[in-house]
Amino acid sequence: MRRTTAGLGPFLGSLAMPNDVQQRLVVISISSRQVGAVAALMRDDRGEQVLAHRRIHCRWMELGDHGRQQAIQEVLDDIRESTDIVPLSVFVSMSDETLAANFAHGHTELGHVMNMTREERDLAFMRATTQAIGTNRRDLHALQPQWFVRDEEGDHEVLRPEGCRGSRLRCTVFLVTADRENYDYMDQLLGNMGIGLEGMIAPPIALYRGVEKDLPKRGSTIIIDCGARYTSLMVHRKGRLVHLESNRFGGDDLTEAIADNLKIPPARAEDLKRQVDISTHTAPKDGPRHEGQLYLWSEVEQNSRDLGPTAMTCTSLLRKFFRDRYQYLKDNDALSQHGRIHLFGRAAALGGLSGIVREIFGMDTVLGSKQAHRDPASELSDTILVGLVRAAADERRRQIALRRASSGFHQVVSVAGGLWSWLTAAMR
Repeated sequence: MRRTTAGLGPFLGSLAMPNDVQQRLVVISISSRQVGAVAALMRDDRGEQVLAHRRIHCRWMELGDHGRQQAIQEVLDDIRESTDIVPLSVFVSMSDETLAANFAHGHTELGHVMNMTREERDLAFMRATTQAIGTNRRDLHALQPQWFVRDEEGDHEVLRPEGCRGSRLRCTVFLVTADRENYDYMDQLLGNMGIGLEGMIAPPIALYRGVEKDLPKRGSTIIIDCGARYTSLMVHRKGRLVHLESNRFGGDDLTEAIADNLKIPPARAEDLKRQVDISTHTAPKDGPRHEGQLYLWSEVEQNSRDLGPTAMTCTSLLRKFFRDRYQYLKDNDALSQHGRIHLFGRAAALGGLSGIVREIFGMDTVLGSKQAHRDPASELSDTILVGLVRAAADERRRQIALRRASSGFHQVVSVAGGLWSWLTAAMR
């Protein structure tokens, strides 16, 4: 396994520890090719503060449980050495094709008009976020709460319900759920290491939280994360996230198809994929070949002959995938006439991909955030780092609100126990 230390730039914070361990966050991020960990502090007045970030390169899917535990322990040991944080519970972020999202609602009935308090807010929020989603699924995120107060003049939206007068409070959230399989597996894997699982963070949500503040308030913005094994699409419209999906399709599928079609090793197929430009392909021009260049020219000719079929294979698969996704979004009224598409991820740098996406969706398409001199794959790493911390802080606050609501109103609610084990266990 090969270790790297991420450059945190302006996000690198002071290593001074707060007295309240409730503000400490540790997130483990897992992808097909690396395992990472980030430690941070929650600071409501100034946002979250990243303390340290470490990652090691490994083939997660090829490791057994023992090898996976070793990889996790290695990055956590690095975090502890840098920050003196001993993580008794963590958040985990890993791809999941079973992600689903919908708008959910909850309300509090007061019976008569009176001033709203934090208790009414917490109860409405709890009811919106604890929906009957089935025993085989688990809620991961409850985003963008909207508040509607009913008074003598009817229902109206408010930014904060506390202090408002009304007889009914309704909360609407964007609820993200997934099958329990990944959660239950990581809960057991970490439990055998003596670490509690505080919650799962969907990688698309981490990306969204990383770029959310820079998204326009008008039109549609589509954020596409083109990964090695998964491709996620999110639609941001009128200042809010309205659609999320994660598909089992990525750069590895292109590599596999190239290898099968050309009858070549996967490593050679991966190399061709990185060279190809699917928007154009021309054969090498004939010209004089010097004796010392004959062997090299033979390799160049073979490489050029392979690039044509490689481009055709990639183009065919990508067009089918993105046409299907466009039709689905159109049929579900998730698109508007104007907007922009942002492509992130390792596969986003594939030559000509932005042109295909632009042609299919009919929208301006850019790599990453369109900042100059930023590689979309590298930018994704920095953006998700910030987004992971923000998403973890969101979930910590949600757990605290749910605990307050369940305690204050004697409700029964399922809240991840990792946080409370951390708050009650003595630090070593």
